[in-house]
Amino acid sequence: MTIINEENVNRGNAQKIKPWDYGVAKNACLGVAAIEADTGYILVDLSDTTNFPHLNTAAIILKSLQIETDIASSGVFTVLFGVVTEVDASNGSVNWFARVQLETAQSQGHPRVLRWPSGLNLRVTAGATPFLVTNIADSGDVLWQTDTVLTTPVGTVAPAAGDLVMKIDEISGTGNVDVFVEAEYDTI
Repeated sequence: MTIINEENVNRGNAQKIKPWDYGVAKNACLGVAAIEADTGYILVDLSDTTNFPHLNTAAIILKSLQIETDIASSGVFTVLFGVVTEVDASNGSVNWFARVQLETAQSQGHPRVLRWPSGLNLRVTAGATPFLVTNIADSGDVLWQTDTVLTTPVGTVAPAAGDLVMKIDEISGTGNVDVFVEAEYDTI
């Protein structure tokens, strides 16, 4: 796999690396309980190199997601995973790349594991995801605006472009859901 990044392009060369050459994978774990309404979360804050175990801030390279769920009572939920593409004081946008549907009949969900062995590059450039093509997005959603503080594995923060996010969306019913997510990632 040839990685063409800004530094290599500027020097006039691109280096050959293997997917595992990005470095030691980092993990971010988030558990939330009794969620009843549409709620957003930040799994990895790309710009935060103090509280998250990564050093680089150009892009998240997602290796895997492990999702465990439990629906306490009647309800249908969707758990979406995506990357913030733009954000301002009025609203923000997210491109979604993974979705898990939960129904009452599956209330005690066994772990679901999504893997990207070569890494899913979540780079955002000028509001676009050059390594991710999707027609599933939230555009102009107030949930992702800069004055909205969202829960992360290490506290709360406002969303920013490049952040790995999760949205729990209640489709129908009056129940609530518990969700545990482990994201294995690296950054470039």
